[in-house]
Amino acid sequence: MKTFRPSSLLTLPLALSLLLTTTTLTGSYAQRRRQARQPPVRKTFAGTALFVVSGEGDASAPAEHSMDALALFDKGKFIDPVGDGDSSKEKPFAEKYFKAGNRYRLLFGGGDAGQVTVENYSEGCNTIHSKVNVEGAVNNTESASKIKGRIYALATDSETLGKKSPSRRALSAAERAAVMTLVKNIYRQHGTSNALMRLLQVGNLTATDLDGDGKFEVIGDFRIEANPNSLTGARRDLFLIASPSGTGFKAELAKFQAYNKVDDFGRGESFVDQLDIDGDGTGEVVIVGEGYDGYGYTIYQKRAGRWREVYSVMGDAC
Repeated sequence: MKTFRPSSLLTLPLALSLLLTTTTLTGSYAQRRRQARQPPVRKTFAGTALFVVSGEGDASAPAEHSMDALALFDKGKFIDPVGDGDSSKEKPFAEKYFKAGNRYRLLFGGGDAGQVTVENYSEGCNTIHSKVNVEGAVNNTESASKIKGRIYALATDSETLGKKSPSRRALSAAERAAVMTLVKNIYRQHGTSNALMRLLQVGNLTATDLDGDGKFEVIGDFRIEANPNSLTGARRDLFLIASPSGTGFKAELAKFQAYNKVDDFGRGESFVDQLDIDGDGTGEVVIVGEGYDGYGYTIYQKRAGRWREVYSVMGDAC
């Protein structure tokens, strides 16, 4: 008599199970190979492109201009188009926006000031920089070569933003005196002594019409360093947006910082330019901020009567 062995009943199901498993694994592997052969998905960019234009060079020579990505403005939001040192984002952006020969509108003081043409681009430590040629006038009186040092401009691919005359100029003597009275009062409110007040330095101080009412607001940055030669000395920084009030000015935004530097790097903020990006009638204010071994950009927007930081992005840090 043939002996009954339960294992003989499992042979066929087990074989079928192994066959199905092998087929599944083989199919999965083949699918992964097909997916690996697919070209990488290219990042798509939507919205209005915004750039910061800066220049270097001494006073006697034409400036060499460069351009950084600031933001993409899409559906009411500011978007970082490049990412913090992410080459998978940097290269697609550069290939689209920093392609040699690309031309963009140059904006200064919220209005038309000429155009920029991309010459080439290079990778920084955290972002992409492009070398550009700047053509046009700044404030209708100054050559575009004046964009250098602490004087910046903006650029865009939009055909509608900033379609007006620029409104940005130096302060009159009376405006400057009134603003400095306000600045000193703010410093004193933060416990700054008269001895330190004598060390007050003015950075970039600009008059510009932010809301198109014909009255020029003032934007500026100020600094006190007790020991400028110290790499870790104390600093007192102020970034100010002020509006006309009677015969003087009142502070709309007064960002005061008291701190010790780190290896000679501060964290002050300085005016880049202004532009009505969201179309509400008041220009957004773009600033450049110092940082440890680097810099970055911030956008301030006026909401419900108050200036608020709505966006920031790394410029570069090495």
